[in-house]
Formats: sequence, structure tokens, C-alpha cells
Amino acid sequence: MALRREKKNRTAQIMIWIIALIMVASVFEVVLFYNTSSGGLSYNSFSFTQTQQGQYVTVVDGKRLTFVSFPSDVASVPFDSGIPALMKGAQIVITTFDPGNLSSDQLMIMDYIRFDLSQKIGDKAFSGVMAKDDRYPLPLITCTNASSYAPIIVLLPVNETAIAREGNCIFLFGTQQGVLRAYDRLMYGYYGIIPDYSNDTNATGTSNTTY
Repeated sequence: MALRREKKNRTAQIMIWIIALIMVASVFEVVLFYNTSSGGLSYNSFSFTQTQQGQYVTVVDGKRLTFVSFPSDVASVPFDSGIPALMKGAQIVITTFDPGNLSSDQLMIMDYIRFDLSQKIGDKAFSGVMAKDDRYPLPLITCTNASSYAPIIVLLPVNETAIAREGNCIFLFGTQQGVLRAYDRLMYGYYGIIPDYSNDTNATGTSNTTY
């Protein structure tokens, strides 16, 4: 019985993620780089197609990847070039956030990112929360739990769009749309679509708050 409820809840969550993706995709202003020889989209030798919902799709090593933003739209997001190696060398990657500090729309974005990460890196993706919340029966995870074995991605809703790293803890900053742009920049770096040298700001931001 509990398994049925869990499956039903999971199905409802997936529907919310899909709706969220369609909603947020429509708000982005995109800059298209056309490949004049084929008439398609390309960036750094990677070919892209665009879905009817405005998402960008490419294939890396046989894996189909979907993004909300085109690479050129997020290449300027501050990024630490050491993050891809940290994530690839990890056994698991954990996302965490504070549900109590987020609106329903922001929670939909958090849920989409958690779901999409599991699609992109598979069984390495795990989730937690920074504070107990009945809506998310997940383990309590903060940066104090981070290690090279299990780096942590903290999702933070702030006005600045950026990616920073403190040790084994990765921070994605941004508003509702901004955090999605930061997430896309993270995954473009992870897959080498935006190379490390293209925007290596060595952004290792610090904070007075313990996450």
C-alpha cells in the first residue's frame, strides 16, 4: 500500500516537473547560433535541435541531453573550472535546498533540477533537504556532509545568477529563472560543451552563513 502511494506521488511529481519545464522554457530570451552549412544550431562543434517547447537537445557520447538555455546564453555565468572533475570523480552527487524558504513556483524549479540531474548522471544523483519539511521526506543534508566522495549542490534562490564552490560544496545561485540558467551552465561544463577555458573565473565565493 505504501509502495502504491509512493508510486502515485512520484507520478504526480514528474507531471509537475514537466509542466514546470514547459512554463520556464517560454520565459527565456534565446540567442541562436546557426550553422550555415546545415541550417541547424551548433555550439563548440556540438549540434543542437530545438523542441516545440523551446528546449535545446544535443547528444554527447550517445546520450541525449536536454537543456532549457542555449550554451551561449549561459557561458557568462561565473563558474569554477574545478567543478566538473569534482562531480565526475564522485561516487554520488547530492542536491539540497530549504523547502521552507521557497514559494510553490520555486519548489517546482527545485524539483525539476533534482529530476533532471538524475536523468543526466543516473544513479549518482541523490537528494536531501537543509531543514525538515513534511512535503519532502528526505535526509537532512548540508555542506557539513560534503566530501570528495559525495559533493553537495546547494540550490539557493537569490538575485545573483552564479555558481560558486567552497571545498566539496557547490552553490547554484539565482532567481526562479536564474537558478535554471546556473544549473544549465553547470551541466554544460560537466559534459564539456562549454569548455573550462571558455569562462574560467575560479569563482570560489564565500559566505558568512553555514549551509
